[in-house]
Amino acid sequence: MDFALVCLFAILAYEQFQSIKRYFPIAIAVISLAVASLFTSNWLLLVAITICMLLILARGFWTQRNMTGANNDQ
Repeated sequence: MDFALVCLFAILAYEQFQSIKRYFPIAIAVISLAVASLFTSNWLLLVAITICMLLILARGFWTQRNMTGANNDQ
C-alpha cells in the first residue's frame, strides 16, 4: 500500500508539471522528501506531505506579504 501511494503522488506531481510547466511544485516535493528521509523512515510519506504543506503555506504568506508591502509603498 505504501508503494501505491508514493506512485500515485508521483504521477499526480508529473501530471501537474505537464499542465502548468512550473518547477516549484517538483522542487518542493523533492526537498520535502529529502528532509523527511533524514528524520524518519516509518512515516516518510506523511512527514513529506506535511513539509510540503508547510512550505507552500510559507510561500503563500511570503508572496502575500510582498504584494501588500509593495502596495503600501505607493
